[in-house]
Amino acid sequence: MRATTLPPPPPTPPGGTLATTTDLRTPFFDCALEILGTDGYAGLKLAPLCSSMGVTTGAFYHSFSSWKDFTTQLLDHWRAERTTRLVELVRQMPDPLDQLENLLRATIDLPHQAEAAIRVWSAIDPDVAVLQAGVDQERLAVIRDAFSTMVSPGEAETFARAGMFLLIGFEQGDSTRDPHTLEWALRMIKQTAADLSAQRSTS
Repeated sequence: MRATTLPPPPPTPPGGTLATTTDLRTPFFDCALEILGTDGYAGLKLAPLCSSMGVTTGAFYHSFSSWKDFTTQLLDHWRAERTTRLVELVRQMPDPLDQLENLLRATIDLPHQAEAAIRVWSAIDPDVAVLQAGVDQERLAVIRDAFSTMVSPGEAETFARAGMFLLIGFEQGDSTRDPHTLEWALRMIKQTAADLSAQRSTS
């Protein structure tokens, strides 16, 4: 089933903290995620960030009050764009197979190397650990809810956790990271649930 095309993110309301596509902060966030993906958490520092963007530190401090302010906003931006917004959109879809297809597509498209670096970061910084746990719980909940309309609650929990195990293992298994295998495995979980639901509806 074809995935529904996701609309662009809505603009941030006045006084909001998340960047929009026209926000001057967004290029900093995009560049930081690229650095996390290529150089890991240890590579994310002010000088390399500004050098990669071709800007001065003055330009950085025009947008952010401190490095801590930047990293907090960066992680909030990542959570909003890669989890919260998607969860809100998926929950509006009436068909559970559409929900699962969009979740699957979004999972494949995640910045996996950057997310792996954020998991390393979360092992060092307690605040990041709390945010990472929140992201994992948001993702688990929306997957479980999609499965719960097809199978029993216990089975939905198992299918959802299996999907999360695949994602987390994929992101941490740098030498074995193969997106085609990840997609195949996720589709197997989705198809198993769909087959189980179909069998019960005809019995």
